Amino acid sequence: MQTRTIRVAAVQIESRNCAIGENLSHATPYVEQAASEGAKLVVLPELMPTGYIMSEEIWEGAEPSSGLTVQWLSDTSKRLEIWLGTSFLEADGEDFFNTFALFGPDGHEAGRVRKNPPASVEAYFYKGGSGPRYIVTELGKIGVGICGENVFCTTLRCMYEEAVDLIIQPTSAPIPMKSFPFSQRDVEAVAELLKEGPREYAAALGVPVILANKTGTWKSPMPGLIPTQISCFAGLSAIVEVGGEIKARLERDEQGVIVADVALDPAKKATKPPECIGRWAVKVPWYAFMWVLTERMGRKSYLKNQQRKARALSIGR
Repeated sequence: MQTRTIRVAAVQIESRNCAIGENLSHATPYVEQAASEGAKLVVLPELMPTGYIMSEEIWEGAEPSSGLTVQWLSDTSKRLEIWLGTSFLEADGEDFFNTFALFGPDGHEAGRVRKNPPASVEAYFYKGGSGPRYIVTELGKIGVGICGENVFCTTLRCMYEEAVDLIIQPTSAPIPMKSFPFSQRDVEAVAELLKEGPREYAAALGVPVILANKTGTWKSPMPGLIPTQISCFAGLSAIVEVGGEIKARLERDEQGVIVADVALDPAKKATKPPECIGRWAVKVPWYAFMWVLTERMGRKSYLKNQQRKARALSIGR
């Protein structure tokens, strides 16, 4: 592939829990704005139509494989003649998945990537997927790292081994609530991770990165002994050029669209495997081990949950 420049966009918005139609309607004018500014690829946050609540209530926002979100992606991408993607909570068989779907300018689906592993307590409510972490398109091979996936070395190495041309990072990352044993500096480490993570990926792999996160209030019960969280999403959506240059960024409390031109240059791609910090692809806060522990606990709970099986089957039909 020869060097090309494409115009891309990240949309940063609020979304309500389990209000699929409302969230899609809310997102539409932002996508239209991105298209009017010439963006050919528009990335929306993780679970944009679903919301983000860490209880079984999230299943009220689940959809079948060809539900409302998929139809909206198809209709909107065709109407605006763009590549458009977001993730939604998909009910398939007895399981739920966090599924990113990308649609092309012809309104046809280009591909799907399911998040694996779920981040921390997300594992109580949906299953990790399998399959490739990229989607092949006319724009190039697009790597998809969904939120917490991007902290793991396995994701970074996969993007290198598959020689992706561009990475998109749909994200639904809140700032955790300050409570024992976390200091204010500890909870703000999530914001630092969002600021530096995409830059580290772009520098390590020699490809552009687009991160689209949510903004707004976050209030959610949590499984186990974790206190109810009352906080906010971290925002900080960004478009990062090859080498780590920030082309555009939104702040924490902004709803909006950023648009920028990025270069897909095969000559700048990494020629040796990127270095990792143990299991981590990027620098993580000291409590990151808890993410792994709670994911393992959640996975066991999910597998034993008979209500989950019945609920998924009823939605997926």
